[in-house]
Amino acid sequence: MKIVFTTKNLPLKAVASAIFMLSALWSLVYAELSINFTQTIQSAESRVMGKSRAFAEYAGATISRLDQIVLEARSQWQNNPASLGPFIKQQQSLISDIIFQIALIDKNGILEYSSLTPLSDKIDLSGREHFRVHLDSGGEDQLFVSRPVLGKISGKWSIQFTRPLLMDKLFNGVLVASVDPAHFGSFGKTLELGKDGLLAVVRHSGERMARFPSNPDIYDQKIADQPIYLAPNPPLSGSFITVTANDQIKRIYGFNRLPNYGLNFLVAESFDQALAPYTEHKQYVLGIGLALTLLVILSISLLYKKNRELQRHNYAMNLAEMIFIHSSEAMMITDEKEIILSINAAFTITMGYTSGEAVGKTPRILSSGLHHQKFWHDFWKILLQTGTWKGEVQNRSKNGDIVFKNLTIDTIQLGTPAHFVRITIFHDTTDST
Repeated sequence: MKIVFTTKNLPLKAVASAIFMLSALWSLVYAELSINFTQTIQSAESRVMGKSRAFAEYAGATISRLDQIVLEARSQWQNNPASLGPFIKQQQSLISDIIFQIALIDKNGILEYSSLTPLSDKIDLSGREHFRVHLDSGGEDQLFVSRPVLGKISGKWSIQFTRPLLMDKLFNGVLVASVDPAHFGSFGKTLELGKDGLLAVVRHSGERMARFPSNPDIYDQKIADQPIYLAPNPPLSGSFITVTANDQIKRIYGFNRLPNYGLNFLVAESFDQALAPYTEHKQYVLGIGLALTLLVILSISLLYKKNRELQRHNYAMNLAEMIFIHSSEAMMITDEKEIILSINAAFTITMGYTSGEAVGKTPRILSSGLHHQKFWHDFWKILLQTGTWKGEVQNRSKNGDIVFKNLTIDTIQLGTPAHFVRITIFHDTTDST
């Protein structure tokens, strides 16, 4: 005998009350999830902006130190060219956290000195950006940060930090400090970026300068689109969400700019990882909503059963059919003696047992034998004391496969303390959290 939900069976006020309560419940669920989603995104944006600020401060301090080395090296060269080599070796021995090389280009663009190796051949660097900038600057003494260049001597990528050599305020060459881009990218190791997180340095003109995880293939490549930090009059800091072009991963970015150096410092977390707290909260809230929905429906159903002469098993099976037919989660109802009263279609799909095979049995048919006695001792202790239990259980399906599920068990009293049912929901452990 099936129970049909009509106003002939239920008082109109009871039906209206149930509809009102469920509408209010799921309106609250929707509002709570919307608020939590916004808060989670805002928290992630604040987090990556803080990390990008720390990155910018670290890089700014590093560049300032390199500029000081360039200024001191230039002074050594201008006062006594023969002292430059010993000075550089001394600085390299004293500064252990930055690996750098010093080079000097004369006013014609010819490499005149390199701390990396003695020069035997004439090397023309007159076409290099960092040479042309100072040549065309009209004697302006400014630090210039070049885009990554592939060294003609080292054959390796480096970023050039340069100042002009001046004689009587006229251009007389360029002094260069070269640093591997990986030095800046390595700061990412100090940050908790998580899976698919990244750190990057991008020049104001759009060239990629450094990255973590390291990827030399992107050095000096120009960003195709125009993110907010490259737009006209960009803010000094901010955040944005975009899909990274080279790997198609959606990320939340925080950025900080150092306009004096023409550099942007970015830190990003994957969107999925940033949303992990929201996803977990969403499952929790939906679980509560579902449990409360079931309680409302069960409460309404009790109104008809007072004057009906239904067997408990038939009642539970009919009720389960109405309640659980559209659920994608596997569900099972047991009575106070742990006899299975009903299962839904999702249970059959997941565990392999049909209703005819499971009803009348106990949940021990799902036992895998993989849990120790202490596990079940603690399980029953918590369930009997609180009426609820949540945790992961390794079940065995009908075909013998081991199935990992997160179980939520709630106890619903039916009149007297000795009369109750337990609702077990089998959550898929592969859901994103």
